[in-house]
Amino acid sequence: MKFRLPVRFALAFLVFFVTTAGQVRATNPLQVVPPPGYLDDFGPVRAGVGWAIGEGRLMWRLQTGVWRDLDMPNELTPATAVFFDDQNGTLMGFIGAPTLSGLRIADTSDGAASWSTRSLSVTVDPAWLSAPIRSIRLSFVNNQLGWLVITRPSSPVFSLGLLLITHDGGQSWQARNLPASGVITLDGTGTGHLDGGLDGAQHFVTSDFGQTWSETAELGLNADPLVHTAPGAGTLSWQLEPAGCGFSGSCAQRLVERDLGGEVVEILRLSRPPDMAPAPANGGLAREAGVVTGGGAMLDSCHPPALAALQAWWDHSPYTALNLYDGPLWACRESINSGYTARAATIGWAFVPTWVGPQSNCWMQTIAQKISPDPAIAFSQGRDQANAAGDWLQSLGLDANGAVVYYDIESYTQGGSCRSSTSALIAGWSQRLHERGLKAGVYGAPCSSFLTDFVNGANTPDAIWIAAWYSSYYFRKGVPLTGMPCLNDTLWTGHQRLRQYTGGHNETWGGVTLNIDSSIVDAPVATVGCQAPRPTADQIMLFGQAGFCGVPAVMGVGSFASAAAMGFANDSAVSIRIGGNLKAMLCRDNNWQGVCESFLTDTFNLAGNAIGANQLSSIQVALRSPPSDPPRCSDGYEPDNTAAQANPLPVGNLQTHTICDAGDVDWVYLDLIAGKPILLRATATDASSDPLLRIFAPDGSTQVAQNDDAVGVNAQIFFTPAQTGRYYARVEDATGKSSPTRSYTLQQTPNAHRYVFPLVTR
Repeated sequence: MKFRLPVRFALAFLVFFVTTAGQVRATNPLQVVPPPGYLDDFGPVRAGVGWAIGEGRLMWRLQTGVWRDLDMPNELTPATAVFFDDQNGTLMGFIGAPTLSGLRIADTSDGAASWSTRSLSVTVDPAWLSAPIRSIRLSFVNNQLGWLVITRPSSPVFSLGLLLITHDGGQSWQARNLPASGVITLDGTGTGHLDGGLDGAQHFVTSDFGQTWSETAELGLNADPLVHTAPGAGTLSWQLEPAGCGFSGSCAQRLVERDLGGEVVEILRLSRPPDMAPAPANGGLAREAGVVTGGGAMLDSCHPPALAALQAWWDHSPYTALNLYDGPLWACRESINSGYTARAATIGWAFVPTWVGPQSNCWMQTIAQKISPDPAIAFSQGRDQANAAGDWLQSLGLDANGAVVYYDIESYTQGGSCRSSTSALIAGWSQRLHERGLKAGVYGAPCSSFLTDFVNGANTPDAIWIAAWYSSYYFRKGVPLTGMPCLNDTLWTGHQRLRQYTGGHNETWGGVTLNIDSSIVDAPVATVGCQAPRPTADQIMLFGQAGFCGVPAVMGVGSFASAAAMGFANDSAVSIRIGGNLKAMLCRDNNWQGVCESFLTDTFNLAGNAIGANQLSSIQVALRSPPSDPPRCSDGYEPDNTAAQANPLPVGNLQTHTICDAGDVDWVYLDLIAGKPILLRATATDASSDPLLRIFAPDGSTQVAQNDDAVGVNAQIFFTPAQTGRYYARVEDATGKSSPTRSYTLQQTPNAHRYVFPLVTR
């Protein structure tokens, strides 16, 4: 597989150049046709001129607006670069696998006509040398002071980063451990910011060139990984934005140039490659006794999505499985319970529970919870973790049908007892889960989590979740589950593999934006009860067990006076699913006598209703009035038209809303702390949108702040609450107009200072 890296932090291909007198030394003198489907790195040099890397192409943009493909050094897979002018620049790439030991530096002083290549001169923790690299981004404040941020692939609950600093133009480097991975900005005095971490919501500051960091609420000036500025300029940026995207998902992007005043010029429009095209909305996914088969799609997020978001994504996206986290090292602590999983399962979701327990004794991070180097003790620790994970599944109602739970094993250094103790941990994990009637799974990178070590007779895990990433950060069809390094294709072959193929990124489906990792699933999952096919809009389904389990009776409009007429055993219905065009009246006795109850939506268990479980004898199925409810313009958060209906807006969460009905307003609530400032931004994502933003006191009626056009038509408010409590924000269209495409994004960010910087739509 050709290695390509994610667009968020720029890693995978290279950059371009120009010669003396500004003439480009181009491999292909023609304009780029067609443009690439995605970019891995990019940056301006001056107004209208700059470079971009995508799909293995190194491109340069002339001031005339023409893009040209340029030559690259032989045998080097470029990853990231910086160019100060048309002649002088530095790029970094890999010889062989994308690891730090394979990283090389190439310099040019003649506009990419020639390159000089050298190895990286740096001393680092040995754990970094052979570990896979997720992304890499090079930045310079001048031609001497520069820095390189390297991140490793991991599940969303970890954020592993390394900082390399140079003071001599890249001839030598010093390594700094980072508290989290992310985007770094520095100046010549050593003062800087780190913005990133879990879901991009953590912020740190340094005053000594990254030797020490302290966490802060302050957001850096250039905190968005999709915004790149010209070296030493700071007033010119190139930004990657959605383009032509809507309810069908993120179908395209555009690269734009912005100056400090927000003036926008489109630099390049990108079309998604065919293998990244949106799939039809789900509903036909095969599920066999707790196994998702046929290449199901899974979204993976540190923070469990709201149920309204899950409904929107189920209706509009190809995703059908949802990851859930717990365990002693789980960092994103939101409380979910069996009510959450039951309601998500009613929508149709299957689950991939993941346990974040103690890591290898040779894991690179310094943490208290590592396993013992003694294999016997590690085996016992694995059994203990399995008991805790099994109890967690039971508390969520996910322990039926031989459900699975996956143990997160992050990459670690090979040496000493590391592999034997980690293998013993997973053997104990698998043994105890099997004793409890559950399936055991493992998540990890094939080479650096040493997945093949876990083949251990009866204690072999039932499935593996493989972290092997592409650079594409869209949903992708046809991702292979075989052909990966360090993993024999003869292992885990019978619907026993998942693959996480890209890391943290934003996707939009049904008007709702979530930050997710993406995986393909052909492996055991966990379900609440049973997951049956959903009825069409003109069908209902009756089930003999709670949770839509058993073989359903399917019927359309009609009056069914007895169990025989329904084709279902008398007094045996326990749950029901109802298509969108229908309503049903269920009665305990024949001929619609006795206790009767009407239903418009699915019911997981009839036992809690008037009709009761195992009581149904007759039913009437009719069209709703009107016969078919017209689809209402909705953004996944409706109804949210009053303060009482407000949805939460967590820190760092990017939500997409739509002003689609006349007089529509959208409300959210913010849990704020007295004296802790925030920045609230409403950014138009459609040319017709003009958001007007207001903040209200905890009483929900007293307005305390308002803004319309802070940057162009976009609204933003810097607000410091006078008291701790729940505040409310309302967004409406300043023009009073509405349409199904009049959309905007809303985001709350901790912010200690009133910085002025361009708003970015992801």
